Amino acid sequence: MKLELRTWLLRIFLIIILGILLWWVVRNAPLAEIWVAFRGLQLWEIAVLLLVNVMLYMLVTLRWWLIVRADAKHIPYLPLLRVHVSVFGVSYFTLGPQVGGEPLQVLFLQRKFGLTYTRATASVLMDKILEFLINFMLLVFGLIAVFRAGVLTETNSSFSWELIGLLLLVLWPPIHIVLLYHRKYPLTTLVGAIPFIPKNAKATRFLRTAEWLAGNFCRHHLPNLLGALGVSLLAGAEMVGEYALMTSFLGIHLPF
Repeated sequence: MKLELRTWLLRIFLIIILGILLWWVVRNAPLAEIWVAFRGLQLWEIAVLLLVNVMLYMLVTLRWWLIVRADAKHIPYLPLLRVHVSVFGVSYFTLGPQVGGEPLQVLFLQRKFGLTYTRATASVLMDKILEFLINFMLLVFGLIAVFRAGVLTETNSSFSWELIGLLLLVLWPPIHIVLLYHRKYPLTTLVGAIPFIPKNAKATRFLRTAEWLAGNFCRHHLPNLLGALGVSLLAGAEMVGEYALMTSFLGIHLPF
């Protein structure tokens, strides 16, 4: 009886937290303008945008599934799709960039299908590297478009250093994949170079093993890696296509 009461109290607490987070997200949102924009859309246009979003969720889950199936072929696709939607939900409410729900992916693989934490983490690490690869590629195209449009015309040194730092960040995902393929582990090396982090701490050993498994995936499952990369490219193209559809439906005419 006490356990059941504790479970219900935990659920109520989580509902309250979710309500607070929802209020925090929408408190500054221009709801009136959003409603006007929705009213200007035809029903079929809304249906098309929803369909495109569903396809995007399916593609990013397919990327993760291809990575997971390299060593665990018994794991089906549909359960991963459900948990990936939950991951996006958690990430949306997380401060900062759209990350934060990845521990759900690790816990799901560990508890539902019996994968070790390190192997599950390795699959999520590869999934995020490929996701960042495509996102940063889109960022490069965005920067090119911004400069061609003449939006940024600053030439001071601070701006130049910021731009150089951004370009270096864009190069990180492909360089990381190449290093993993050649048995170089940058995250492990970086953590090992930080003096106040114990070299034999459990978290350090966990990261070292997860990155080693990710490198093993790159070397021994090249077809899965290329397939996941191709799916990422499709997802990136679909994101651009979705934005083009939205601007077209809203009557905003932009050049390519």
